[in-house]
Amino acid sequence: MTWKPVETEPESFPKRKFRKLKSVFKNHFNEFVLSFPIHLAIYNVKSNHVLLSFWLLLWAFVSGTIGDKMGFSYLFLDPEYMNEVSGWSFFIMGLAFSSFTMAFHITCYILGGYRYTFLGIMRFPLLQFSINNSIIPIIFFLYYLVKIAIFQRTYEGESWGNILWEISVFLSGMFMMFLLTFLYFRFTSKRFFKSFANTVDKQLKKGRLQRVNVMERLHKVQNERVIIHSYFQFPFMIAPINNNYPYDKRLITKVFDQTQLNAVIIQIVILLVLFGLGLFRDIPIFQIPAAASAIMLFTILLMISGAIAYWLKEWAFSLVIVIFLLVWKVIPENSNPTFYHQAFGMNYDSKADYSLKRIQELSSPKYVEKDKKSTLAILNRWRANFPDSIPPKLVISSSSGGGMRSSVWSLRTLQFADSALNGKLMKHSVLMTGSSGGMIGMAYFRELYLRNLENQLPEPLNSKSYLEKIAKDKLNPTIFSLVVSDLFFRFQRFNIGNKSYFKDRGYSLERQILIDVDSVLDKPLLAYREPEHQAKIPMMILSPTIVNDGRRLFISAQDISYMNLGSDSLSRDLGLKVRGIEFRKFFEAQQADSLRFVTALRMNATFPYITPNVILPSKPGMAIMDAGLIDNFGVTDAVQFLHTFRDWISENTSGVVLVTIRDKPKERELEMAKQSGNLNQLLAPVNSLAQNLFAFQDMNNDRLLQSAETWLNQPLDVVNFQYEANSKKDGYKQASLSWRLTTKEKKDIASSIYSEYNQFEMERLKSLLE
Repeated sequence: MTWKPVETEPESFPKRKFRKLKSVFKNHFNEFVLSFPIHLAIYNVKSNHVLLSFWLLLWAFVSGTIGDKMGFSYLFLDPEYMNEVSGWSFFIMGLAFSSFTMAFHITCYILGGYRYTFLGIMRFPLLQFSINNSIIPIIFFLYYLVKIAIFQRTYEGESWGNILWEISVFLSGMFMMFLLTFLYFRFTSKRFFKSFANTVDKQLKKGRLQRVNVMERLHKVQNERVIIHSYFQFPFMIAPINNNYPYDKRLITKVFDQTQLNAVIIQIVILLVLFGLGLFRDIPIFQIPAAASAIMLFTILLMISGAIAYWLKEWAFSLVIVIFLLVWKVIPENSNPTFYHQAFGMNYDSKADYSLKRIQELSSPKYVEKDKKSTLAILNRWRANFPDSIPPKLVISSSSGGGMRSSVWSLRTLQFADSALNGKLMKHSVLMTGSSGGMIGMAYFRELYLRNLENQLPEPLNSKSYLEKIAKDKLNPTIFSLVVSDLFFRFQRFNIGNKSYFKDRGYSLERQILIDVDSVLDKPLLAYREPEHQAKIPMMILSPTIVNDGRRLFISAQDISYMNLGSDSLSRDLGLKVRGIEFRKFFEAQQADSLRFVTALRMNATFPYITPNVILPSKPGMAIMDAGLIDNFGVTDAVQFLHTFRDWISENTSGVVLVTIRDKPKERELEMAKQSGNLNQLLAPVNSLAQNLFAFQDMNNDRLLQSAETWLNQPLDVVNFQYEANSKKDGYKQASLSWRLTTKEKKDIASSIYSEYNQFEMERLKSLLE
């Protein structure tokens, strides 16, 4: 029987064409998936989660996902160097980012490079690995450059030419650092490692852990061969890969010994750079952009994370947790001055007795009555500035917290109002209260007013130059100090008189404030006692929160124990808790009067994680937090003062005007509730409390003001000045809650005084004081 082939119908041309195209597409797809760059990107997403978390963290800062309200993104999108944003600042950012990127490549190479034996035949294996490992960095930098362009155009008003110049300088900084790094690897790998790396290799292999790591990775090389079809070859070409390259134990271990040693050297160099920057932190040329110093910190942490993962593998996370717990328990906060932050000017050689008995003793009737008589003398001197026949209006000014925007807005409002009233505002003012940044602006204006009275002011009180000075960046030096000093080692000191203190980020913030305002606030607390006592300037009460027990710490140049206990002596019959501690009496033995005034302002404006929490010299240590934690608007203290002196006010004035300066509108439009998942619903109570904290305070303050109408036998008027973004219709947001403002934010804050609402309130204030 003969075999006959089965006749088949000839394949049509379209089918042949489709099958051919399908085959070509499949081949190209396989080539794409099995190319080295794509493989490394997938491998990083799959395995290098810790390393990717650093890129995600950088993205979160740049995009504003983290720290948007505190202006962290400004540090990356508008870096400042030598007090200006320039080509140098972007060049330094390029150097820092390229260092971080190279650390990422080196760490990836150490953790996973052993899987690719074909790297052994390449002339520059790390260079080729880095080029093919660049998909994730390239995606990030494209996003970053777009964000820079949008930010500089929208918020700084830069021309496209300047934006392109800044981007070009940034890229040149990156290119230079990449070039130097690869040249270092190129030349050190020839001679230096022939003698040194072999010695290090022998020493490392004496340890059991090193031998286990080396043998395990070599075993994986033998049994888990990775098939790669092609790779991107420098400069610009796709080259095939020979997957049959023989396994060579000696070559692989030598390459990785060299790379590990290089990684250690790079870590040491970066640590030395950070140490050097911290050593010369007060010299402007060494104060690199804060974002650059933060990126250098990330570089060190990334490489340390990679080293831990390399040596300990699955035990790495557990080790980090154990180290954290040990540090938390073994190094108590108050064990050494280097571990806590001090109040500059005070004496830490002795400790005040911080006990309930002493708190109650310092609020006893004998202190309260004495202090009331002292303040009544001030009020009588203030009253003597007006005709006997015409009872004046008594003005109390209260400013809200809100970082730099509150500082600028408070100063702007006081300048405008006092000028519009021909000096009547400060003449009628008796007291200033508030929290955080708002009090810095008020304190600056009060000092300028005092100097104006003494003919020591070079420019008019309402000069724009003062606004420009206080609006200068303070976030950059503070974060820079946090990175180069506070996180690792605080070893530098400075002196105030015969007392020595450690330089920390609180010192950097105060130093920058004093530089910006020409040192006019560089005074001890005691310096304001006499001007206030003579009623030349209004009293100022700072009231930061005591973390230990939730009380207020009342800081003033005067004796004000009457602020400690609710309303007055009647409260003792009700068994009310002592609500505060008077600073001067409590810390008299620790030289409270020598407290640097700008330190008091900083304590009142303890910005979470940015401005350090001060520990005062008491036993146990008294920890201080922002005044806004209890009352962000200063109304509580104002009402307490009014209640204490309500009889005198009724007899000597024609009423009280409370001028509140707010960094945000009191009322806001309600937002439609969004559908949320189970996790969001679980966190809803906490989120609601955090988001509406100031709204709760507002409602409590309104209740206090309503109550005041029942016991104050004179009219009580409240005049609100509030900042609200003028350009919201253009998609522009409220100025950030930060120690840094953009050019557009500064202009927006300055022009907000001309809003219809604020002009209406200004006319009300004029009519009340006339």
